[in-house]
Amino acid sequence: MKISEFQCRLLMNRAQRDPQTNILLAPKVTLFNGQRAWIADEAQRPFVTGVRPLSDDNEELQPVIQVLRTGWWMHLHPEVTEDKGVDLRCLMTESKLQSVDLAHLPFPAQDNPVGNVTV
Repeated sequence: MKISEFQCRLLMNRAQRDPQTNILLAPKVTLFNGQRAWIADEAQRPFVTGVRPLSDDNEELQPVIQVLRTGWWMHLHPEVTEDKGVDLRCLMTESKLQSVDLAHLPFPAQDNPVGNVTV
């Protein structure tokens, strides 16, 4: 959908008159014609996703840590059209952590005979 500058101004004026409408004008991104940018609201969380032995006798284990990103990202690509309007292409991506499961170690530890660890 493409709206003109006049239609945008009209929409903003009507929205600002409505007491139930909240208008937030942030974050602000300034781009040149054809330049691409992205806005993100994310959290990066480290998780132990596995273990690997440090020696051949498998007595010492080193955790394998992976950082997982959750949140949303919006990729922006504006282009000025021939009639001096702006064609703004947006791609919104969202990532959620569905669950955290119980890890099963390759062999049980001395103080944990079952070999399960919650991560």
